[in-house]
Order: sequence, then structure tokens, then C-alpha cells
Amino acid sequence: MPAVHPAGEQPVVEPAAPVTTMGQLAFFVEYLKQGGLFDGWVAGCPLHLTSPNAPAKRDVRGTVLLSVLAGHWRYAHITALRGDGVNGRCWGSRRW
Repeated sequence: MPAVHPAGEQPVVEPAAPVTTMGQLAFFVEYLKQGGLFDGWVAGCPLHLTSPNAPAKRDVRGTVLLSVLAGHWRYAHITALRGDGVNGRCWGSRRW
């Protein structure tokens, strides 16, 4: 019987640079930052958290925007962003 698959497994390929599943999002984030649109949106946010463990307004707003751009339509879907360490840093976030 002929072999359908060659013996052995393919080696694991790990990217040398950070990658993201959301492709060109970094360019869109840069557009928002260069135009001052994201900073203005964050500055106009009435959110005021007092806990010492609370995230920064910038992190909260950035996470929500990333979630919407990723196509999430429920609050529970935001947790899918936890594994994406690339796009969070685009905003200048300290927590990602």
C-alpha cells in the first residue's frame, strides 16, 4: 500500500516578529494617533475609576475599540483579545 503521508511531523514554525490576526490594524491605529483622534476620544471620556488596580482610561477605551474592530458584538468576546499582545501595544498601553 503506498504511503499517503510522509513519515514524521513537520517542524513547528515560530514567527521571528510579533504578528496579529487583525492584519492591518496597526496602520489604522497609527492613523488615529497621528490625527489626534484617539487621544481626543480618550480625553473626552467621562470614565473615572478610583481603585488603585483600575486600568487607565486609555486601556479601557483601546480595548473596547479593538473589540469592535475585531467584530465582537458581545461583552464576553472582549476576553478573546487577551492573547493578542501586539495590537494593545499599538495604543501605547502599559498593560498589554
